[in-house]
Amino acid sequence: MVGAGPSHEEDVSRDLGVLDVWEGFLSAKTGTTAENYRAAMRRFVTTCGFSDLVDAAMRAEEKDLVLFIRHLRDEGLAPQSIRLHYQAVKSFLSLYARPINWSRVENLLPKKRNVRFNEAVPRDVVEAVLENMDNSTKRLAIWLIWATGLRIGEALSLRARDIDFTIDPPKLTVISEKTHEPREVPLPTDIAEALKQHLQRLQPGDFIFHPRGNPSKPLARTKLRAAFRSALIKANRAERDKSGIGWRYTIHGLRRSYETNLVRAGVNSMVVGLLLGHRIGIEQHYLRLTYDDIVKEWRKAENLLTLKQPIPTNIEERLHALEEAVKLYEKIFAKLEEKFPNFMRLLDLE
Repeated sequence: MVGAGPSHEEDVSRDLGVLDVWEGFLSAKTGTTAENYRAAMRRFVTTCGFSDLVDAAMRAEEKDLVLFIRHLRDEGLAPQSIRLHYQAVKSFLSLYARPINWSRVENLLPKKRNVRFNEAVPRDVVEAVLENMDNSTKRLAIWLIWATGLRIGEALSLRARDIDFTIDPPKLTVISEKTHEPREVPLPTDIAEALKQHLQRLQPGDFIFHPRGNPSKPLARTKLRAAFRSALIKANRAERDKSGIGWRYTIHGLRRSYETNLVRAGVNSMVVGLLLGHRIGIEQHYLRLTYDDIVKEWRKAENLLTLKQPIPTNIEERLHALEEAVKLYEKIFAKLEEKFPNFMRLLDLE
């Protein structure tokens, strides 16, 4: 019939052709790069409201790229991660000759960061930082990252229900930012006790690390980084790295410290990778370790992952509350004295 649309068989053939071209392109990439590109395209399809890859190949426009880049920036992705996502989408849409002005879109990309050096943070520096942090919640977050090797985003996404204190050693379950799969990480006794006290006032669904008085919202990464930097400065341990641009000690360096301690203790390299949430190779994919297997290796490093006994969280919080109360009373008395000059004399407080 003249003017009739494509048949179902033609639609299927077209869809398979689109996907075949994309998979053929990916086959020339390394396994990791191909998987990263697939993940980036899944994110693009979801963010821009396409039904699937074929729909994106047929309908994507420049405005969709703009929306996607802005979304990634709002999500707080690092510049290199945003550029990786962009490169994946550009590669995909270029295969289907979508009419997009790539030069104009690239002006929206964040500038590449200069190479910086993230050193492992020595134990004495970690202890000095913790001693100089005023906020107990942020202090506990920094301590946890050092003791477990979590990425900052993984730590800040933890909820009270993600920690199991009923087993020995206690463990936390976190979704890896890189593999998007759950992993279980044992907790040293000292940080486990501090977390247990901290969680007493939280509900299972509450974020462990949150703004004061608002456990339904996670603590912002910028706030934690600023608190870490401030504590370094107070401890007189803030130094520039070899590049002269970044800082010698960073929160990511705490993760390096964890890895260093595991390796130094002789923990099996595969277990080190699993605890850090790294992708495992094909040859290791079929080797399934139980949590008990992982703990057996982790025990080798347990002492290296334990700090000197810090100020208990609850005592620190009480001291902070007392300080705030004193400041409040001082303001009240100052106002009363301003309004009633003889107030202090009447109370016999002069």
